[in-house]
Formats: sequence, structure tokens, C-alpha cells
Amino acid sequence: MLVLDNRGVCEGGEFRMSWLDERGVCEGGKSRMVMLDERGVCEGGKLRMIILDERGVCEEGKSRMVMLDEKGLCEGGKSRMIILDERGVCEGGKSRMIILDERGVCEGGKSRMIILDERGVCEGGKSRMIILDERGVCEGGKSRMVMLDEKGLCEGGKSRMVMLDEKGLCEGGKSRMVMLDEKGLCEGGKSRKSLLNESGVCEGGKSRMFVLDERGVYERGE
Repeated sequence: MLVLDNRGVCEGGEFRMSWLDERGVCEGGKSRMVMLDERGVCEGGKLRMIILDERGVCEEGKSRMVMLDEKGLCEGGKSRMIILDERGVCEGGKSRMIILDERGVCEGGKSRMIILDERGVCEGGKSRMIILDERGVCEGGKSRMVMLDEKGLCEGGKSRMVMLDEKGLCEGGKSRMVMLDEKGLCEGGKSRKSLLNESGVCEGGKSRMFVLDERGVYERGE
């Protein structure tokens, strides 16, 4: 897997994943990430995941990220992950991201990941992205992103990833994304990742992701 600039699209028949800024392929200050094969964009039955701006596939300034199989959108029992605008799956101008199995949306105890707005699961106008088990949708009304096993929240020493707002783990109104072990927040010297906005670690209004130690968020000037 290669990170390339604007000099060529997958030259030499190699795969690539590109995250470009206004100086690269994505002109106009927009960014996109594309996984291409040697023949172009997902030709010949290859998978692709694309984030496009208003000048590309996603017209009208809307963005989407799609994981396709060789037959199209999740045909034949394949899984897919899609962010659509109001003209696609997510009607009403709201966006969502879903992992489906061959039977539908999390039927038969399968897991799914959804971004819902105030009209859906996430009532009160708050958005959340959740991996659910067969028992329901993250009861308790908290805004979070959780990796669950079939028994619940990170039981049996499994890891989970949670995104909380200012009312949860992320106190002080800061947002973060954390990799947890079965004991809690990065205990025992485990590492975690945090995605912070311009008000936190990422000074100057730029966003970035850090690997933190057990002592807290971005210590030692990281």
C-alpha cells in the first residue's frame, strides 16, 4: 500500500491509498482517499473505498464512502459501508454509515455501525456511531462509539473504541477517540488513540490522531 502524490494514478500496477490536499489530486482544497487497482477505479471486480468532493463522483458537494464488491453495492450477501447524502440511502438530508450482513441490518445477532441524526436512534439532536449487538442500541442514551462482543461492552478482556462528548469520558467539552482494554481507559500502560479538534491537542485548527500512553492525553508535548 502506497501513499502517492498527484504525479500518477497507481502507476506500475500497484495499489495505493491516497489522502491528498489542495496541492495534489484533489484540487480546490478538498481531500479524498482512494484505493485503486492497476486498471483504474475498482475495475475488474476489485474493492474500493472513496471519499470524493463536489468535483468528483459525489456531485452537489456531498461526500460518500463506499465499500463495493465486484457486483455492485453489497450484492450476494456481501457487506458494505456507505455514507450517503439526501439523494441516496439516507433520505431527508441526513447521513448514516451502515455495515450490513446478507440478511439486512443487524438481523440474527449481527453487528452494525450507524451514524444517526436526531430523527433516528440518536434522539436529542446528537449524533453517534455505534457497533451494536443483537440486544439493542446502546441503552442509556449516551453518545458513544463502541466495539461490542456478543455479550456486551468489552467483556472477557476484549478491546473497545469509544467516542464520547463533553458529558461523558471526554470532560471539558473535548472530543476524543480511545482504544480501551477490558479494565478501562488505557490502564496498565496500554496505548490509546485520540482524535482531537483545534481546541485541544491540534493547535492551529488542524486535526490529527495521536498515540498516547497511560498517563493521559498528549503528554510530553505530543
